[in-house]
Amino acid sequence: VTFDGYDELYDGAAHGLEAEVTGLTGMTITYSDSATGTFSATSPEYTDAGTYTVYFKAVDPDGNYSDATGSAQIIIRKVEVTVTADDRSMTYGDTTTLTPAEGVTYAGFVNSETSSVVSGTVGYGYFDGATAVTISNTLPVKTYDITPDVSGLSATNYTFVPANGTLTVGQARLEVPSAAYDEPSD
Repeated sequence: VTFDGYDELYDGAAHGLEAEVTGLTGMTITYSDSATGTFSATSPEYTDAGTYTVYFKAVDPDGNYSDATGSAQIIIRKVEVTVTADDRSMTYGDTTTLTPAEGVTYAGFVNSETSSVVSGTVGYGYFDGATAVTISNTLPVKTYDITPDVSGLSATNYTFVPANGTLTVGQARLEVPSAAYDEPSD
């Protein structure tokens, strides 16, 4: 009896196993999700990420051969989704944009799924190289990494990997008030 397992990434489809008896005809094969459970003609199927054991029993209806039993695993692995911080900008000295609006873009969902399958929230860190910085209106003009913290995210069929965005602090416009100049003419 051949009973191969399954080990692949989540794809949204249901996966079961099929035992194959070679060299004999007429064998009845039944399946269960428990070694002592109820067996049926159809293999249990699984869709979500996880490790599942499927048991089989091959029986010769004529009684000429002893029953063959065994098991194999269905392993459905989580798919990696990249969570990229959205690029943002602010102007030096501008007190109205002290904390730039934050957001992320997800890439890697399968089976037409979207971020609606994700629970939790993304945190954000701002860095100048390896040094964390605090957003303020005196942050020097340059670019900084926005690093999403994905540790608060969860989903049944996905894991999450962060990817940096960029915060650009632009120069403020220097306003020089004009002074009225009144010079007597000759």
